[in-house]
Amino acid sequence: MLFSLNAESIEGPVSVTQKAPNTVLSGEAFVITLTVKKQGTESFAKIQQQLPKGFTAVSVESQNAKFSFLEQTVKFIWDKLPEENEFSVSYKIMVEPFMVGLIKIGGVFAFVSNEDRVLVEIGAIEIDIQPADLGIEEVAENETASIANKEKADDNKTTIAENIVVSPVKESKAPAPSSIKKDSKSYTYKIQVAAAYGPIEIPFLSRKYGIAEPINEEMHNKMNKYTVGSFKKYSEAKNHLSKVKNTYNVQGAFITAYLEKLRIPVNQTFK
Repeated sequence: MLFSLNAESIEGPVSVTQKAPNTVLSGEAFVITLTVKKQGTESFAKIQQQLPKGFTAVSVESQNAKFSFLEQTVKFIWDKLPEENEFSVSYKIMVEPFMVGLIKIGGVFAFVSNEDRVLVEIGAIEIDIQPADLGIEEVAENETASIANKEKADDNKTTIAENIVVSPVKESKAPAPSSIKKDSKSYTYKIQVAAAYGPIEIPFLSRKYGIAEPINEEMHNKMNKYTVGSFKKYSEAKNHLSKVKNTYNVQGAFITAYLEKLRIPVNQTFK
């Protein structure tokens, strides 16, 4: 986790500051801290934040509030706010291992003032969920191994063929062209740059990483996934992956494969 982000509510007699890391690895946990400045207000109050799917939350510090996490909604509820004019509450978020992408977390602080219900918007923060480096390396190693094994197998076939002595046999007719079966499968490779439970604005992704090419969105395994490029050869996709990582600085990017419109494991295209 690197650095921290702060977001404040609209200025007024009551304000809320939100703090969280700006970068988190998938599969890890992080803490969000909310600091309330209330200037004497001691009424009923509530903090509420909506989390994306793939996040789960548990209380760290509640300041005597009732904490709950249901249907991706975090709530701190007070029958009466703490006496201090400034206090902080916090909770821990666990990120599922396969979650990747940019997410926003905002919220609302509600309280009662002179029998009126007042809502204070909590400024949203952006957190970049990146794939764990180990996972990316393992995928790359598996794909490289698949290619290497295939090439090695082809070399072995060539060597064996050169050493075989074929006995004379009766000449047979070549099969008719119509009887020869050809592999008609057409594979396509793309570069995935982000994924999230819920849509991410494509212009935001372009600005975030400086991506100067079209970004495509697709739904896969109930997630919104974002890719760039389209290549018929794995080698072309691999070259473009280097550009995405080095030029756009999307270090978690990786190659995806498709059979027509169906997304499939990359190593399946080498069989």
